[in-house]
Amino acid sequence: YTGIVFDVKVEGLGAQDQVAGGGRYDKLIGLFGGPATPAVGFAFGFDRLIDALEAQKFKFETPNADILVAGLGDVGGAGFTTASRLRKALDAVVDYDLSGRSISKVLSHASENGVRFVVIVGEKEMVEKSVTVKDLSTQKQEKVGLENLVGWFIERI
Repeated sequence: YTGIVFDVKVEGLGAQDQVAGGGRYDKLIGLFGGPATPAVGFAFGFDRLIDALEAQKFKFETPNADILVAGLGDVGGAGFTTASRLRKALDAVVDYDLSGRSISKVLSHASENGVRFVVIVGEKEMVEKSVTVKDLSTQKQEKVGLENLVGWFIERI
């Protein structure tokens, strides 16, 4: 450092209370063969920032998904492709389930998190060029052709 130095600390984190710091580094570029250049730099510790947020009981607000796409079995990238198509075409939050859970656990998780629709992309559906859509608000499900999927959602959202 060649001038002012600063530390950002958060009370209550004990010995790990510094979450960021920095200062003037006017000679740094010259040390690496460059011209004398006035400079200021800073850095933060991501892990310490997370610790500070957790200590403050900060909750990250993320919107609940409107639609959860679940790929079951050996469907390759079909689930990703389906989720991507829906994201591009709809004004809706679309998530893709990467957990590998059973369909009953996926449906339970979706219900607990306020998801209205679950799109099931399975091996059988891929052969039929369709998906199964379950509306968790009514508990009804139906098969929808892949070519009609966006239109199906446009009518319901």
